[in-house]
Amino acid sequence: MRGLDRLTWELGLASVRQRWSSFVGAFVALAVGTLITAASIHVLAATTSTPSPGPQRFAAAQSVVVPVDGLGTPLPAPAGLPRATVDRAQRVGPAVVDRSFAVQSPTGVGIEAVGHGWSSSPLASYKLLSGHRPVNDHQIVVAADDTDSTPLGEKIRVVTPLGTAWYTVVGAAGRKSFEDAVFFTDAEAARLSPAVNAVAVQAPASAVRARVSSESAAVLAGDLRRLADPAAVGGIGRARSVVQMTTGLSVLVVVFVLIATFAFVVEQRARELALLSLVGASPARIRRMVRAETVVVGAAAALLGCLLGIPASLLLRSWMVANRLAPEWFHVGFHPGALVIAFLVGIAAAVLGSAAASWRASRAQPLDALRETMASPRVMSPVRWILGGLILAVAATIALVFAVISPSSAANPGTYFEVPILCAAGLAIFSPVLVRPVARVVTWPLMRFGALALVLRQSTLNSGRRVAAIVTPVVLAVGMFGGMIGMQNAGRDAAARQRTAAVQADFVATPNFGSTFNLPAVSALRHTGGIRSVEVTDEVVTLATKGGIVLDTVDARGVDLSALGDVVTPHVRQGSLDALPANAIVVGHDLAASADLRIGQPLVAWAGNGDRVTVDVAAVVDSVLGGGAAYVPNDLPGSMTPGTAFLRTLPGKSATPQLKELRDAGVRIEPVSTYVAQASQAEKQDSHLANVVILGIVVAYALLALVNTLVTSVSARRREIGVLSLTGATHRQIVCIVVSEAVLAVAVGTLVSVLSAGAVLGLQHLTLSRIIDHPPLALPWTSLCQIVTLCTATAALAATVAAWRTLARFETTPISE
Repeated sequence: MRGLDRLTWELGLASVRQRWSSFVGAFVALAVGTLITAASIHVLAATTSTPSPGPQRFAAAQSVVVPVDGLGTPLPAPAGLPRATVDRAQRVGPAVVDRSFAVQSPTGVGIEAVGHGWSSSPLASYKLLSGHRPVNDHQIVVAADDTDSTPLGEKIRVVTPLGTAWYTVVGAAGRKSFEDAVFFTDAEAARLSPAVNAVAVQAPASAVRARVSSESAAVLAGDLRRLADPAAVGGIGRARSVVQMTTGLSVLVVVFVLIATFAFVVEQRARELALLSLVGASPARIRRMVRAETVVVGAAAALLGCLLGIPASLLLRSWMVANRLAPEWFHVGFHPGALVIAFLVGIAAAVLGSAAASWRASRAQPLDALRETMASPRVMSPVRWILGGLILAVAATIALVFAVISPSSAANPGTYFEVPILCAAGLAIFSPVLVRPVARVVTWPLMRFGALALVLRQSTLNSGRRVAAIVTPVVLAVGMFGGMIGMQNAGRDAAARQRTAAVQADFVATPNFGSTFNLPAVSALRHTGGIRSVEVTDEVVTLATKGGIVLDTVDARGVDLSALGDVVTPHVRQGSLDALPANAIVVGHDLAASADLRIGQPLVAWAGNGDRVTVDVAAVVDSVLGGGAAYVPNDLPGSMTPGTAFLRTLPGKSATPQLKELRDAGVRIEPVSTYVAQASQAEKQDSHLANVVILGIVVAYALLALVNTLVTSVSARRREIGVLSLTGATHRQIVCIVVSEAVLAVAVGTLVSVLSAGAVLGLQHLTLSRIIDHPPLALPWTSLCQIVTLCTATAALAATVAAWRTLARFETTPISE
């Protein structure tokens, strides 16, 4: 390295050998930090480099024709192909139509299963284990792991899209990992689900494309056939998004902690560096020596962390697969680039932290440096002021951009997570300047509790550097954890409040199984007297201009337009929901702003089958938190089957018999408040596992840094502890003071963390106020108390062990300095 001559290296190596114990904490922090970075980057690289298992559902097909949206993205079932497209595809060569529909058997066979026609079974290489194929419309073949678990010859009750029917099990086919299949005759499958979801053609893709319109369907061949597989197969998108957030957050925390750790290690040596300056060492020589020490320690620690990062990445992969955050075929290989990046990140953070502290220490006058070790006012360096201010400015800018351009993003943790991360990081950098005023507030009550309490208070106030070093990991742990959890809770509560306010109904109906109602349930909803039912369909709708320019493919909600403003009541920003024409479309504010839509503007819209209709923008409403960018007519060509219905009891009618009739038809009915609460709880459970990865690693590393800092700081106070012992303080009193100081430092960090989380929730509150009235604003006190308790217990335990260890060393080796 430039500027490090042979003498400097010799001094650095000698210093490390002689005072290796003072580098243990920094070594462990860097090794573990590099381990986390290497494992995270390793898994992230694997999400982009792991080869997919190839086509599964259509592995034996040469070409597959599937429906697509306006951007050419294949649509999953129940999206269907136009009849003309199916006919043209079948004329190219030998073809098999595939129908995929939800079925359910109460006996346990095929629970939440997928129904197919038998002719499509060879496409996925299904083989009969026993029995025979279905030969009449009352027979089925079920997928099973072995023949012993198959009730051959028995009649079982199966719930289908047309209702409940009895079928005889005549065969068992080997189960596949991507679905639980139930096979009917082709005629029965066509009766149960008329829509054709895909056509497998034994012909070259070029020949099929020449006959099939690319506007309504895509022809997949080769490895692209996997795009027609069920969503669970090849679903690595969620794993990638989770690991991306984990990697970014982990690297940020690791860098901050390592900079603070190595800076603190150098600052603890201020007296030693001052003595070197007194005996003639130049500032440049001191800086080079410290840099050499950092490189020696950092290289060894980073190398160890990289080596341990490889098995750690395998453990992370196993955990993600076991908890369904990644598919079973997800594989983590060896990626040297990830190790190089982790190594360089660790070394760079260590050198940066030690360089900043050594530059400040080397420029101080020797006598001033010796004096400063006794009572150290913390002074922020210009670099720290600039960096902290820049990070907080970026956080505020991101929040402002969301507030102006896309307020609904504030309810989405996947897009708003940068704000709590940057707020906590910025306040962690500013911790030295925040320590004294916050510490005065926290320690003010101690003025009433005697001499020891006053000693404790003054020690906390005078030891700005030491307290700031303890506060930094606390702010990173508690601030990020509280900000992220609070932001997620507020977003969910705001979405739930909006859903409740936008529905003027008594009950919500949903299917007993599957994602959509079967035909008997739809018929019962539409013909049950005494109740008004408004069915809602989740659509994927492509919007384009009259000139054919595709604007976007959005998640929309198909409803009876006459119900808008009556049963479904979103807040209107522009236009009106009164007397909507049959070709109207109501768009959310975010979509209107991004596509520059205006009232009365004609658009071309199409859903699953590719048929296009002209719609006019009738109104702009608040963006729907949690999904749904537009409301479209429920009879839009290619619309799906409804999956939700809002029920309102008509005046003067009793809903009890009608609700029983609906339940008998396979409909689950709940009050609106219960439905919204359960949806929010499901979202919370879904995000819990991601939080374990994203926040668990960060909190664990921050706690390690807290322990490391406390052990290092207590060990460096050997003279002070010795003086207290010589003046008559008992070991118990000394340990009590040291532990109390650590707990007070955690309290200071907690208060700074509350400021960070409060700022995040305040910014989010202002943003969500643009969408809903009085959005929730509350700190996650339960989560904060849990993480603060963990930090406090960790700090107290580490301080106790370090204090007793220092007292034991003092007894065996009296202070001679």
